[in-house]
Amino acid sequence: MGKLSGCIYIALLIFFSGIYVGNIFAKSDFVLPDPGLTPESPFYFLDLWDENARLFFTRSDSSRLKRYEARILERLSEADALAGKGISATQRALELYRADVPFFYATAERLDDDLILADALRMALEHLDALDHISERTNFEKKRFVVTTKIVVIEQQLQSLHSFAKRDPADALRIFGDALQRRMARIREVAIDDQNNEEAFNEYAAYMSEADRIIGDGDMVEVDGLSPAAFLARTVRGHEETLLGPVRERIAFTLEKELLLVVNGVRNLSGKEHMRMLPLVLPVTPFTETSTSSSTPSVATSSSAL
Repeated sequence: MGKLSGCIYIALLIFFSGIYVGNIFAKSDFVLPDPGLTPESPFYFLDLWDENARLFFTRSDSSRLKRYEARILERLSEADALAGKGISATQRALELYRADVPFFYATAERLDDDLILADALRMALEHLDALDHISERTNFEKKRFVVTTKIVVIEQQLQSLHSFAKRDPADALRIFGDALQRRMARIREVAIDDQNNEEAFNEYAAYMSEADRIIGDGDMVEVDGLSPAAFLARTVRGHEETLLGPVRERIAFTLEKELLLVVNGVRNLSGKEHMRMLPLVLPVTPFTETSTSSSTPSVATSSSAL
């Protein structure tokens, strides 16, 4: 009996440990919820009515934050499910998403909890990845609303990031650095994609436009033993080479203005002077067998003449 009880105890321990570990991993991987009813449904208004009623009767900021988070995640999930299928419905979902994002961040700031606000700021990076996926599946000529949504997310994140920097400047700089890295990865990913590369440049530039202010927010603090300026310079190390190398080789000539803008943003963080124009790229003359064979006799002739 004692052995049986011991086995049951161990089995239960393993079971609940598995649940606990599973929850940890679930939190580390961003997954959109089931979209449920979408704007294409004639009963969608009932879903919104229910959400609004629940929010109205929710008084504490901690509970309201959870409501807002659930709402924006559901709108994002709806847009993801509809992308490439219905423009109007996708646009409606993202309009509702944009309407709730400022309230979500305002509520997170009011709670005065650094961990909660930091999580909310990092969540924006995951949302941008989801919006990238939506953008890729939306008709290029009609997806302006997706691009607008991404810029709204970035601007709202940066606004709250400045507030967060007053409380935890080091972590604010880390979040900002992570944003730069992820948008650079996006630039490289879609460099050859004419329908998505311009928006990737603009998003990176949107972050870069706030770099000096972010550095100022973190003045007199060290991040990983570095000053704010040195930390961000380390963060963008290699970005200029990536932009002027593999990225420039793959983008259209018409995007060189956008490329120059982001290159100068990187150079600013790296303590370098701005470029007035991109370096000239010399055309490579192919070296063929014909040219080799035709040049050989001339070399030989000149040798014999000597």
